[in-house]
Parts: sequence; structure tokens; C-alpha cells
Amino acid sequence: MIAMLLVLALDLVLRGSVYDQSGLAVSKALVYVDGTQLSTETGTSGRFELTISPARAGTLVVYRDGFSAVSTKFDPLDPQTFEPVRVVLTPAPLSETVTVRAPRAPAQPPSTFSMRPLDVVRTPGSAADLMRALQTLPGVAQIDEGAGLYVRGGDSSEVLVLLDDAIVFHPYRAEIPGGGLFGSVEPFLLAGASFATGGFSARYGNALSAVLDLHGLARPDAPQTNVTVGLAGASLRLARPLGAHAGLRVSGNRSFPGLPFALNGRPYEFNPLPGGWDLNASAHYDSPSAGRFKAFVNGIGDGVGVHVDSVSFGGLLRSSTISHLAALHWTDVIGRAWLATATVGVTRYARGTTAGVLSLKTTDVRASWRAAVERALGAWTLGLGGDRIDARTHLDGTVPERGGDLGGVSGSTPLDVRYGDVVSGAYVETERRIAAATVTVGARAQQFSLARETAIDPRVNVAVDVASHQKLSFAWGLYRQAPDASYYSHVSNAGLQAMRARHLVAGYEYGSEDGPVHLRAETYWKQYEALPLENAGGLFVSNGYGSAHGVDLFGHMKSRRLDVTADYSWLAAERRWTAVLDRGKFTMLPAGTWRPDFDIPHTAHVMTRFDFTRRLSTSAGWRISSGRLDTPVVGAVSTTAGYVPIYGAINSERLPRYERTDLTVSYLSQLLHSRAVLFASVGNLFARTNFFEYAYSANFSARRPVTSATPRVVYFGVTLTR
Repeated sequence: MIAMLLVLALDLVLRGSVYDQSGLAVSKALVYVDGTQLSTETGTSGRFELTISPARAGTLVVYRDGFSAVSTKFDPLDPQTFEPVRVVLTPAPLSETVTVRAPRAPAQPPSTFSMRPLDVVRTPGSAADLMRALQTLPGVAQIDEGAGLYVRGGDSSEVLVLLDDAIVFHPYRAEIPGGGLFGSVEPFLLAGASFATGGFSARYGNALSAVLDLHGLARPDAPQTNVTVGLAGASLRLARPLGAHAGLRVSGNRSFPGLPFALNGRPYEFNPLPGGWDLNASAHYDSPSAGRFKAFVNGIGDGVGVHVDSVSFGGLLRSSTISHLAALHWTDVIGRAWLATATVGVTRYARGTTAGVLSLKTTDVRASWRAAVERALGAWTLGLGGDRIDARTHLDGTVPERGGDLGGVSGSTPLDVRYGDVVSGAYVETERRIAAATVTVGARAQQFSLARETAIDPRVNVAVDVASHQKLSFAWGLYRQAPDASYYSHVSNAGLQAMRARHLVAGYEYGSEDGPVHLRAETYWKQYEALPLENAGGLFVSNGYGSAHGVDLFGHMKSRRLDVTADYSWLAAERRWTAVLDRGKFTMLPAGTWRPDFDIPHTAHVMTRFDFTRRLSTSAGWRISSGRLDTPVVGAVSTTAGYVPIYGAINSERLPRYERTDLTVSYLSQLLHSRAVLFASVGNLFARTNFFEYAYSANFSARRPVTSATPRVVYFGVTLTR
């Protein structure tokens, strides 16, 4: 993916507009930098411009008589600093006066992390990819070289991804089982992201493990052009205001992977090289009377042909994908009391995959909508909402009769699955501050049409301030999710139930994400029920179960020049469950549970950033984790078609530990009358040999590790902004 960074000018110019809750411009509002004499006032259109020389980080404050002051932090290295800020002032509470107001932001539940585009590009080794950056957070395990998110003992399919409340059903590019090589959402289309790794509230449904809530950029208030050219591709982003209330954003990326492989070498055969494109556009309209509207469209295409070594197969795996997403989002404050949002979205996704006897075409069409309202009622905050997902999937082609047997030694099976399901949900949630505690209680009702199941799941979150800058948090809840469409290739007339999970989370936190010191420690327990499991007849039934428990530790310390983040996770997971691609792989399942592929007991990350000067900065990251689990082949049976492997106990062997060090350097300057950044990075700096599986000889008498296709990666480029 294209590593993209925004830029720093010698003088930092902050621009923006100030409005009241009804959308009207606020003139003569005082805008100043906290702790300095730098200030200005908004004009009749509500706009302001403030120059800071020399550029430095600080806090921008906006104040007007009769309104509460609004503060927002800025950083000359943050990409959003160069985006015009939109400030909405709310009436200040008056003594002996009843003020009707919109609801306050809900208390942050435990197990939640925020991430900005700047955090993504500053994460060494992430290649400016959101999903890869999220893999460095506590509670997320990395089981291969892909971007899949395996959260607290859960499969990557158990993560709900939302973009402005529209569901992103295929959040990966170059998609493979268990995720993909990269995330499909460009980080600089985002204002930020919130990632909940457990105990999330009742407003989210149809997810067992985690929620990734993405927030797109708002209407542009000033024109801006960004161009990035790197070793592996190029990108262009344009932002243009249209009058006083409308705006347009357009962006595109195109990769040309030949150059990085020419520089870094090509240990594997590729035909074609991994590459792709994406186009994005959003139209914005802020109506003074009807609220804010945003229409977003996205198109993505990619393809790759790569040599793979699998059990009984060595050859090219070819995959090509094209997907389109369209969404319409609306938000408004109704009656100066109710904060209302509504989103509708449609996704069409098509992928073709061939490898040996595997030849599969997947067509997926998903439509969804979400609507919610919130308001403050004295000391209470009330939230209500509903959502619906209409899924239509067609799987067509041939698959191995035995899981993983791409060579087809045990034969192949034709596949023609037409899947349709509707999942509907509604929730109610209340929040109240009681002394030092903030309590959120909610319930979610969900109806799964294909499973013919309706259920109500309660959820509770409690945060207690125990001392200055310190709090304890607790969360408990029940969660359900529909099984993946691929399971319906082999089911009995009884069908499948909705999968179920129970979360219990307890945590301690010191400081805050924006403070100089932020420490978190959490422990969690998860119980799974009704997981898909292959029975003796080769059919999937809902008899599976499992559990996961662990501890996540996180620390972040920053000063004017140095920023250090460290985290550690311990996990113990077990399941009695069949991954859809493992159907028929094992002739007989053992009694009880076993450890799944994503049981990674120990994971640790350390990342540092040091600013040598205002222009020169470097980031380094080190990560280490327990090796992936593997099921060894302990023998083979000769047949006319070849050798059929005999497997040992499921996941009874653990591969060597995973470890790598990454380095990124950036230099800020002026180029072609534009703000510019020159950047370079080295992934896996010491070229450590990591591997996640074994390849076997034809008769399974010998094996060798399948090492990384890119043991060390050098990348560089330049970004221009004007």
C-alpha cells in the first residue's frame, strides 16, 4: 500500500468555521491559542484564519458570549491540522435557567482505543495501512502476514466495521481466508477511528468480538490538493468547497508494484504482481434547517497471482476482486434536544479465486441501514436506535473435498450456494452519572431470519473515578452473530443458529489518551456457544463452543520530542469449532476443545518516535509474539491420485516465535511551492526469517518452512500539499 504522510509548513495556518447547533454561522467569536497572545475573530460567515509562527502544537479555543467554550488540540504533524476545522458551539448553561440541550458524548466504554490517520502513518511497519496499525493494539493477535484482526481469542470474521454507520462488509484488499493483505479503507479519508475490543454497548450488533467504528471527513471549508508518489504507487486527493454549505472530496490510488519488487527482490513467483486501484468521492451539504448530509461512493479493484506451497499442492493462487460501496449519511439536532443520525448503504463485492482444484467465484450484495436518536434528560442520557442487514451471497465453482487439499488428491466437490439472510436489530440505552460512577445500561433485540431466532441481549458498562486521573471500569454483555454464508454449503435441514458470546471485562486506567502519561490494564473472560462444528456426516451443526480469557497491558508516554508506546497481551483460547475451509480435513474430531489457530499466548509491541528537529523525525517499532499453531502431518497413505496426509492432533505444534523491527524516517520541507514531506521506511530491518506454515514433500516424508515473501522491505516517497 502507499505510505502517505501529511506535511508541515514553516508557518502553521489554522482555518475553520464556527456554527451554532442550528447550523447558522457565528460571527465575532474569539479564536485563540491557549497560553499565548495569538488570537483572531470570526467574520460574518463564521470563518477564521490564524497563523502560528513558528509551527508548534497547542490547543485552539473558540469562545462567544452565551456559548460554552470549545477546545481542540492541534499538532503540525497531524494531517487533520491542515483540514479546516468545523466548530459547533452549544449554549452555555445559565443559573436559574432551564436549557434544552443536545446529549453529551457518552462515556467511553472499556476496551476502546482511538486512532487518527496520523497514528496510522506513524506506526512503523504498517505501510500506512489502518488494519495493520490496529494489529499493534493490545488484545489483537497477528497469526500471519495478512491484515486480519483476531481480537481476544476471536476469529477475524467476528469484527464489525462501520464507516459513518454504514457497514463495510469486506474491509480488506487482496482478500484471503481470515482477512486480506491490506485494509480496504484509505486512512486519509477518515477523521478518526474508534476500536472496541470487547464489552461494547447495545448500539452495536451482529458481532461477537470487536467493533471498528470509522468516521469520515466532514465538508471541506477550503480547497486543498494532496499528491503522493511512492515506490509502489501514487495517489491524488482533492477537496473543494461549493458555496457556503456544500463541498466535494475526490481521491484515488493506483499501485505499480514492479518497482518495490525490483528493489527488494522477489523470492516468490508472482503472476501478476499484487496491485490494484481505488476511487473515492464524497458530496457534502450542510443545511441550516435540515441537518448535515453526506453521500459517499467507493470503488476498489485488485488482483494477484502468487506461488503457494500447501499440503499436496505447489503452484499459483490467483485472485481478483472488485467491489463498490455507496452510502448516504444524515445527522441533525432536532428540537435543540435530540441528536439524530441515519445511514443507508449498499455494497456489491465480487471475487474470483483459483488454486489447483479450487475455483471459486463469490458474489456478495449487502444492503443495510442504521438510525439512532439520543438526548439528555436531566442527569440521564437516553439512546434509541435500530438497524437491518439484508445479505445475498452466491458461491459458485469447485472446492477440495478435504479441507486444505488444493491438489485434489481426495477429490473435489462442485459448489453452488445461494444464501439469503436478514438480520434486524433495535436497542435502548441509558446512561447516568451516580456520584463517582458513570453507569450505562442497555438491551439489544435481534432477529435472525435464516436461523429463525429472536433474542434480547442485555449489556452493562460501569466506569468509576477512584482518584485523580484514575478510574476502574467493568463491562458485561451478551452478543450474537449470524454464521458466514460459506457454512451453508453443507448444512442439514435444521440449519444453523446464531453464534453467541458472553463478555466480562474489568480494567484500570490512569491518565487519558491526550495526556502525557496513559496507562491501562484489563482482564477479560469470553464464553462462546452455538459455533459451527462439522459432524460425522460432514455437515455443519451449531454444537460448537469455546472460551477465551487474558490480560492486556498498555502504556503511552510522550514529551515535546519523544513519544513511547508499549503493550503486552496474554491470551488463552480454546474451541470446539470447525473453520469453514477445514471441512473434511480431519477424519475424526477429538473430544472436548482444542486451541484455535489464533491462540497466540504472548504478544508485545514497543514503538518510539523522536523528533530531532521541527523537520526531521524518526519512528521505530519492535514486535514479538508466540508462533502460530500448526497441525503436523505424521504420515501418509498412498492412493492412485497421490498421497493422502494423516494429521496429528489438531494444533498440537507451535511454530517459532514471530519477531521484527521496523524503522521510518520523515523530513519536512518546501517543494514546488508546496508543503512537502520526504519519507523512507525499512520493514523487518534485520531481515529476520519468520514463517507461519510448513510445506511438505510429495510423500509427506519431509517438510520445510514457508518463509516470508518480503524478508526486508525498503520503501520511500514524497507527499505534496497545497
